[in-house]
Amino acid sequence: MSEHQGDSLSQRENPPNPRELKTATDCEAWLISHIAHHAGMDPHEIDSRKPFTYFGLSSTDAVILSGDMEEWLGRPLSVTLAWDYPTIEILAQHLAEVAILPANAGIDLNPPTHEYLDLMLAEVEQLSEDEAQKALKLKNRSGQESA
Repeated sequence: MSEHQGDSLSQRENPPNPRELKTATDCEAWLISHIAHHAGMDPHEIDSRKPFTYFGLSSTDAVILSGDMEEWLGRPLSVTLAWDYPTIEILAQHLAEVAILPANAGIDLNPPTHEYLDLMLAEVEQLSEDEAQKALKLKNRSGQESA
Protein backbone atom coordinates (compact mmCIF):
# COMPACT_ATOMS: atom_id res chain seq x y z
CA MET A 1 0.00 0.00 0.00
CA SER A 2 2.59 2.47 -1.14
CA GLU A 3 1.80 5.88 0.34
CA HIS A 4 -1.01 4.64 2.57
CA GLN A 5 1.00 1.95 4.42
CA GLY A 6 -0.80 0.89 7.59
CA ASP A 7 -3.83 3.05 6.85
CA SER A 8 -6.87 0.79 6.86
CA LEU A 9 -9.13 1.51 3.94
CA SER A 10 -12.22 1.39 6.17
CA GLN A 11 -10.78 4.05 8.50
CA ARG A 12 -10.78 6.66 5.71
CA GLU A 13 -14.49 6.57 5.09
CA ASN A 14 -17.64 5.58 6.95
CA PRO A 15 -18.97 2.63 4.95
CA PRO A 16 -22.71 2.15 4.50
CA ASN A 17 -24.65 -0.13 6.80
CA PRO A 18 -24.01 -3.76 5.77
CA ARG A 19 -27.76 -4.47 5.85
CA GLU A 20 -28.18 -2.05 2.93
CA LEU A 21 -25.97 -4.16 0.64
CA LYS A 22 -28.20 -5.95 -1.79
CA THR A 23 -26.70 -5.68 -5.25
CA ALA A 24 -23.49 -6.24 -7.12
CA THR A 25 -23.70 -2.54 -8.09
CA ASP A 26 -23.49 -1.53 -4.41
CA CYS A 27 -20.50 -3.80 -3.87
CA GLU A 28 -18.80 -2.60 -7.05
CA ALA A 29 -19.23 1.06 -6.04
CA TRP A 30 -17.71 0.32 -2.63
CA LEU A 31 -14.75 -1.51 -4.19
CA ILE A 32 -14.20 1.17 -6.84
CA SER A 33 -14.15 3.87 -4.16
CA HIS A 34 -11.59 1.99 -2.09
CA ILE A 35 -9.39 0.93 -4.99
CA ALA A 36 -9.45 4.46 -6.45
CA HIS A 37 -8.34 5.89 -3.12
CA HIS A 38 -5.57 3.31 -2.83
CA ALA A 39 -4.36 3.90 -6.40
CA GLY A 40 -4.69 7.69 -6.20
CA MET A 41 -7.11 7.67 -9.11
CA ASP A 42 -10.49 9.20 -9.79
CA PRO A 43 -13.20 6.54 -9.31
CA HIS A 44 -14.39 7.17 -12.88
CA GLU A 45 -10.96 6.02 -14.13
CA ILE A 46 -11.31 2.60 -12.52
CA ASP A 47 -12.15 -0.22 -14.94
CA SER A 48 -13.87 -2.90 -12.85
CA ARG A 49 -12.79 -5.60 -15.33
CA LYS A 50 -9.06 -5.01 -14.73
CA PRO A 51 -7.29 -7.25 -12.21
CA PHE A 52 -6.49 -5.83 -8.78
CA THR A 53 -2.78 -6.03 -9.58
CA TYR A 54 -3.33 -3.48 -12.36
CA PHE A 55 -4.11 -0.92 -9.64
CA GLY A 56 -0.96 -1.78 -7.68
CA LEU A 57 -2.67 -3.89 -5.03
CA SER A 58 0.00 -5.94 -3.23
CA SER A 59 -0.73 -9.13 -1.32
CA THR A 60 -0.69 -7.13 1.92
CA ASP A 61 -3.15 -4.61 0.45
CA ALA A 62 -5.42 -7.46 -0.65
CA VAL A 63 -5.52 -8.89 2.87
CA ILE A 64 -6.29 -5.43 4.30
CA LEU A 65 -9.01 -4.93 1.70
CA SER A 66 -10.51 -8.29 2.64
CA GLY A 67 -10.59 -7.22 6.30
CA ASP A 68 -12.25 -3.94 5.38
CA MET A 69 -14.87 -5.77 3.30
CA GLU A 70 -15.42 -8.13 6.22
CA GLU A 71 -16.18 -5.18 8.49
CA TRP A 72 -18.39 -3.57 5.86
CA LEU A 73 -20.44 -6.71 5.26
CA GLY A 74 -20.51 -7.66 8.93
CA ARG A 75 -19.40 -11.25 8.29
CA PRO A 76 -16.18 -13.22 7.97
CA LEU A 77 -14.56 -13.44 4.55
CA SER A 78 -11.54 -15.24 3.15
CA VAL A 79 -8.29 -13.26 3.09
CA THR A 80 -7.71 -14.67 -0.40
CA LEU A 81 -10.75 -12.98 -1.99
CA ALA A 82 -8.65 -10.79 -4.29
CA TRP A 83 -6.97 -13.90 -5.69
CA ASP A 84 -10.12 -16.03 -5.82
CA TYR A 85 -12.12 -13.21 -7.46
CA PRO A 86 -9.39 -11.18 -9.24
CA THR A 87 -11.39 -8.20 -10.56
CA ILE A 88 -13.72 -5.68 -9.00
CA GLU A 89 -16.57 -6.89 -11.21
CA ILE A 90 -16.17 -10.57 -10.30
CA LEU A 91 -15.62 -9.86 -6.60
CA ALA A 92 -18.61 -7.51 -6.47
CA GLN A 93 -20.86 -10.24 -7.83
CA HIS A 94 -19.55 -12.66 -5.22
CA LEU A 95 -19.98 -10.12 -2.41
CA ALA A 96 -23.56 -9.42 -3.48
CA GLU A 97 -24.30 -13.12 -3.18
CA VAL A 98 -22.65 -13.21 0.25
CA ALA A 99 -24.45 -10.05 1.43
CA ILE A 100 -27.93 -11.46 0.89
CA LEU A 101 -27.23 -14.61 2.90
CA PRO A 102 -28.12 -14.52 6.58
CA ALA A 103 -24.95 -14.28 8.67
CA ASN A 104 -25.88 -17.54 10.40
CA ALA A 105 -26.77 -19.45 7.21
CA GLY A 106 -24.13 -22.06 8.00
CA ILE A 107 -22.65 -21.75 4.52
CA ASP A 108 -18.87 -21.75 4.14
CA LEU A 109 -18.12 -18.52 2.29
CA ASN A 110 -14.41 -19.22 2.07
CA PRO A 111 -13.47 -21.23 -1.02
CA PRO A 112 -11.08 -24.13 -0.47
CA THR A 113 -7.43 -23.39 -1.10
CA HIS A 114 -5.62 -24.83 -4.10
CA GLU A 115 -3.42 -26.84 -1.74
CA TYR A 116 -6.48 -28.40 -0.10
CA LEU A 117 -8.02 -29.24 -3.47
CA ASP A 118 -4.73 -30.78 -4.65
CA LEU A 119 -4.60 -32.92 -1.51
CA MET A 120 -8.20 -34.04 -1.96
CA LEU A 121 -7.60 -34.89 -5.62
CA ALA A 122 -4.48 -36.87 -4.73
CA GLU A 123 -6.51 -38.86 -2.17
CA VAL A 124 -9.27 -39.57 -4.68
CA GLU A 125 -6.73 -40.68 -7.29
CA GLN A 126 -5.40 -43.27 -4.80
CA LEU A 127 -8.83 -44.92 -4.41
CA SER A 128 -9.58 -48.15 -6.19
CA GLU A 129 -12.65 -48.24 -8.43
CA ASP A 130 -14.61 -50.11 -5.72
CA GLU A 131 -13.59 -47.61 -3.02
CA ALA A 132 -14.59 -44.69 -5.25
CA GLN A 133 -18.00 -46.25 -5.98
CA LYS A 134 -18.60 -46.89 -2.25
CA ALA A 135 -17.65 -43.29 -1.40
CA LEU A 136 -20.02 -41.94 -4.05
CA LYS A 137 -22.88 -44.13 -2.82
CA LEU A 138 -22.22 -42.99 0.76
CA LYS A 139 -22.17 -39.34 -0.35
CA ASN A 140 -25.40 -39.73 -2.35
CA ARG A 141 -27.14 -41.41 0.55
CA SER A 142 -26.12 -38.70 3.04
CA GLY A 143 -27.19 -35.99 0.58
CA GLN A 144 -30.64 -37.53 0.20
CA GLU A 145 -31.10 -37.86 3.97
CA SER A 146 -30.41 -34.15 4.55
CA ALA A 147 -32.71 -33.04 1.71
